Amino acid sequence: MLITQVIVGGLIKYTTYTAPDNTQASAATLAMICIYVAGFAWSWGPLGWLVPSEIQPMETRTSGTAVNTATNFVVSLDKQQCGPGVSHQDRGAGDSL
Repeated sequence: MLITQVIVGGLIKYTTYTAPDNTQASAATLAMICIYVAGFAWSWGPLGWLVPSEIQPMETRTSGTAVNTATNFVVSLDKQQCGPGVSHQDRGAGDSL
């Protein structure tokens, strides 16, 4: 996962400053991001669901898991609703994201 992050950083720097119209570099960046997401989903991703349910004692496991699930959904919704507005800045004419 670290390797894909380094590659994505290099490709973004390359496409931003050296070759902004290079579609092959853009496709490679997208492929590396997809590989990173797949690696995260297979390794660290499920821990957000597994660990909270395992650390709860049996008496409070149902309530603890319910609070964890609700918190996870609320934070995910917040990231989806606020993320694009936070990252989108007013850019000049001709600039792209």
